[in-house]
This record gives sequence, C-alpha cells and structure tokens, in this order.
Amino acid sequence: MRIIQRLIFGIPEEKWKNGCGILFLILGILSFFVSLFQAFGQDIWFDEVFSVNFIQHSYKEIAVLTGKDVHPPLYYWYLKFFHDIGKVLVPAASSIVLCKLASMLPFVGIFVYTLTAIRKNFGLHIAGLFWFLVMTMPQISNYTVEIRMYSLALFFITAAFVHSYELVRAFPVQEVSEAKRTAEPGAAGTDETVEPEATAGTDETAEPGAAGTDETAEPGAAGTEETAEPEAAGTDETAEPKAAGSEVTSGAVLTSESVTGENGLIKWWKRNKHWLLFWVYGILTAYTQYYACVAVIAIYIVLFVFFVVMAHKGKTEKPFCKKAHIHKEQLKEQEAIQTKVPVKGWRAEHTTEQETGRMAGICIGKVLLCAGLSVLAYLPWLPFFFSQVRTVSSSYWIQPLTWKSIFGCMKYIFLPVSYTVKKNYVLACVMILFFGAAFLYSFLMKRKDAKGRFFLLTGLWIAVFTTLIGFVCSILNRPIFVYRYLIPCLGAMWLVAAVVLWDFIEKNWGILLFVPFLLSGYSNMQGFYGEENKKIVEMKATQSFLADFPKDAVVLCNFNHVQAVTACYLKDSNEIWLYGSNPEDLIAELLPQCRGLEDTTELLQLVKERDVYFFGSFNSREELLKEWETEGIAYTEEGTYLLERYYFNVYHLATNQSHVDP
Repeated sequence: MRIIQRLIFGIPEEKWKNGCGILFLILGILSFFVSLFQAFGQDIWFDEVFSVNFIQHSYKEIAVLTGKDVHPPLYYWYLKFFHDIGKVLVPAASSIVLCKLASMLPFVGIFVYTLTAIRKNFGLHIAGLFWFLVMTMPQISNYTVEIRMYSLALFFITAAFVHSYELVRAFPVQEVSEAKRTAEPGAAGTDETVEPEATAGTDETAEPGAAGTDETAEPGAAGTEETAEPEAAGTDETAEPKAAGSEVTSGAVLTSESVTGENGLIKWWKRNKHWLLFWVYGILTAYTQYYACVAVIAIYIVLFVFFVVMAHKGKTEKPFCKKAHIHKEQLKEQEAIQTKVPVKGWRAEHTTEQETGRMAGICIGKVLLCAGLSVLAYLPWLPFFFSQVRTVSSSYWIQPLTWKSIFGCMKYIFLPVSYTVKKNYVLACVMILFFGAAFLYSFLMKRKDAKGRFFLLTGLWIAVFTTLIGFVCSILNRPIFVYRYLIPCLGAMWLVAAVVLWDFIEKNWGILLFVPFLLSGYSNMQGFYGEENKKIVEMKATQSFLADFPKDAVVLCNFNHVQAVTACYLKDSNEIWLYGSNPEDLIAELLPQCRGLEDTTELLQLVKERDVYFFGSFNSREELLKEWETEGIAYTEEGTYLLERYYFNVYHLATNQSHVDP
C-alpha cells in the first residue's frame, strides 16, 4: 500500500495523509457553504412553526409554552437569543433566515472541535475525514438549515463524546516513574514530541506508520503498548501529570505546581476541565432534546463501566515491589518525590494495577458526582417533563414501530437522499459493509487496549442505546420514536467511522475504501441542494401569491400542517379554518387565527357570509369538493403552490345559485 502511495504521489506517507485530511476538510467546508446558501430560503414546515413563534415571546413565557410542548426549553432560548442579536445587528433581516443561520452555528462549533481536540488526538487526516462525513452523509445536511434543535443537540453530544474520551485517555493505565520519563528522550510527557497519531488504542503489533505510531519511532516513543507512557495521549500542551481525568498517582510523579508555579485556579482547570466540560455539555443536552439526553446517559454508562473495570483490575492484582536505580542528580531535582523506601538512590515502585485501581475509584466518584449534579440541575424542569409525559401518553402522532423499523434506522443513517434511488441503495449497502469490516478490524486487531475499545464502542453505543430506549418506551407506552431522533448521535458515530476507515486502509485496499463514502456524500449533497433550491424557487411564487391574497378573505384547509404554516405567512390578516377538526391547543394559542370547522353546514353558512378560499391537500380534496358540490357549494380552481414540503391547490368557493335545498 505504501509503495503504491509513493509511486503515485511521490511524497512521504505522513504528508500524503495530511494532504488527504486537507482535501476532506476543503470538501466539508464547501458542503458547509452549500448549506449556508440554502439558509437564505424562506420556507418552513409544521415543526418549524413552533420554533419561529416561540421566539416571539419572553424567555419566561417560552419555558411555559415548551411545558405544553414535547421538548425542553434550551433550544428555544438559544434561538431567541441568536435571533434577537441578529435583529439588532441587521434590523431588516428575515426572522426565518436568522433562525436558519442559528441552526448552522452548531456546525461551526463542530468544526472548531475538528481542528482542535479531534486533530490533536487523531491527526489531521482523521479530523478532515470526520468533518467531511459529518457535513455530507445522509440526513445530516437537512438539519443544517432546519429550524429545530437537532443540530444543536448534535454539537453537544459530539463534544460530550470527545471530552469523555479525553477523560479515558488521561486515565493512568500504566504508571511510569519520573526518572524513567526524563531519562528516555521522546518518551511521553510533552506534546511537542508526540505525533498527533500517538493515541491510546494501538498495540505492540502495530506496524510502523500505522495510526498511533511513526515510521521512525524509537523504542519508548508514545504510541506503542510495550513502552507507551500512560499520559502520552491524554495530556495537554504542557503534558502535566495532573491532566484532566488523572491525579498524582504515586510519589514517583513530580507535581506540576513545583515546576510551573501556576496559581490554583489554572491548576484546577487543567486537572478538571474535561470533567467540567463533559458535565456542562451533558446537562445542556438534557435541556435541549429528550432523546439527546438519552444519548448522554449512554456515555455516562460506558464511562462508569470503564472505570469500574479498571478498579476491579487493580483490586485483583497481587502487589509486588521492585528496585529501580535513580541517580543522585535526579533525586536532587525531584525533591517533591515521595517514596516509601528512599534509601541511597533506591526506591520502591508500586504496581501499575494497584495505582490504576486507586485512580479508577476516584474517577468512579467523579462520574457519580457529575451524574448527581446533573439530576439536581434538572430538578426545576421535572414537573414540566412529567406533564409532557402524561400528554404524550394520552395521544401522539407517531406511528407504531415494527421489526422492520430496525432496518429502517440503518437505512435512514446510510441511504443518500437523492433521486437516483437504485444507485443510493447500492452505496448504502457498500458503506455498511465497509464500515462494519473496518470497525471489526480496528476493534480486534488495531485498537485492542481498553482506551481504544472504549472509544470505538461508545461511538456506536450512543446510537444503539438511543434506539433501544426508543423501542422499549414505544412498546411499554405508545410509539414515541422516529428516525430523526438519531441525528444527534451521528457525530460520534461518524467520528468512529473516520478512525476505523483510516485504520483499515493501512492494511487493506487503501483509498478505494473512501470511494463509496465520497460518492454517497456527492449524491446526498446533490439531492439536498436540488431539493432545497426547488423549494426556494417555488416558495417565491407562493409568497407572491400570499402577498396579494385578499386581506378579508377566509382560508379553509383540510390538513393541519398547511393551516399552521399558512397562518405563519399570512400573520393576523386572515382567519385560517381547519375543516372537520380543530387545531392543536398549542397551535391555537400561538396562532389565534387558526380555528376549526366541524361540518358542511357550518361551511355553507361561512361561504354565504365570507369570501372563502380552499387550500386543498392530498387526494381527499377531490372527495371534499364533490361532497360540498352536492350541498350547494361551487368552486373555481385558481392554481397550485408549494409550502415548503406541502403542495396544495387553491379553490375559490361560492354558493351555487342553481342549487335548490331539498
């Protein structure tokens, strides 16, 4: 594989990898700007009606309104804040456009993590591939401009996953004396000497140049299991022993305070920043969307299990002691070292397993502390949550799940959204096979240590656990799970995909592995651009029609989604009636012009008194028109229009003068 690379490109492998990473970054950035262009459309659909109307109220009123909805309030607060700032900066800006731009902002946050934490932990090549995947893979692009909470939840969960991995990377699986640390050049302990790929998750069988090693790495360099320093992959630029997720694990570790002279706050931040950020992102996610909250719980579970396993490993290992020689000069430099047998340059080394067990116990306590603080932070919202549960239990719109829904989840994640259906199904099957093979290879052959497997399993477990909880709740109560609730989980999954795909190509078929993902990204973005562009064009005609719509006319709809969206565009100038039913209570509260009409008798009276236009949806409109015609209501068709995703025909209704009542 490397020979082919050099023959084709004529450059060293690391430069080739970085070049691929830059190429993927550029493709992802181009996709971002394609989505940004679509954010200037004026189309919204039914769910977005709630978003654009909630922000017209105060923050306190938003909390009350969301208590009547089925989501927590944080997204709406975020949306209102962004919208209001945008209106101050650009008073003439469209509220819909500002709200769509608010959905783009979380992807900027993901890009920042791509260039910082992800690039640092895995290398530029993996960071670039991840950014490309998260911007172009099926379904995600649709939510870059949808005025809902999914892009914000996607960012929060991806960030929480990254910080959970930082905690695991910083955990001291193997304790090494400071004397050995300073005696071996290139040993872990400073980020300057560690390659970006020197991540936990490689083993002693890793080939030179594989992810986590360098072709010219000397023995003792970070990235191999035989001599890897425990903190190589989990430290910051200063590579302090007390990095986030770790403590001073034995007297053989020189404290950072004696070296840097930093104040207490900075030292506390460096030790605990990943714990703090992990907790903050978790509670923000819980206040954003309930299934996203389930995804965070999934991360907590795996993190807890990881530290429990490490603690058990430490307890079952028998203690032993061995002598290690330390030069007098080193002892003088390390006055802070505490040893049990500091006799004439000799000291006792504790076993790695014992120290691991002790540190794992501390980390278990921190996980439980974060979980407990999260519960306390969520207490103010619990009364609203239980009220929403009662509402959903009584009635909800989601259809029942079947065993086919499991395959539907996979189809939703991997099937590109475009008009070339057969090609897309082939691409989806090939991507699933390649991803599965790469995952198994990485899990069984490449990343066989606890840290590497934590990363791989957690990235998939988040989506699996969310799906499992959705199915269980739907079976026990009523259907409350739809595929789009998986969107917030996909950032972690595609990060795992980026890692295992790069692991796999080093031993197998090289860049050919990327071909189906590149084709899928192109197909999906082509479909997304075509569909959104069509909406922009057709919505111009619809907005022109609505702008000239008679101010005193009445609109009649046979579909509640069309009623609510129409009310958003017509504002308060027209009454919008729903035939045969009443609008949802929350819609009626947000949009008082939305009303219900029970039967033909009421409609006939309305047509006699007012100027009525029927916005007919679906084939049922033909049946309704025939029924009304027999009751003395005539109609004239005046055109067909699109409201985001809803086509409707416009009919002008009038009484039939020739009709004689029986």
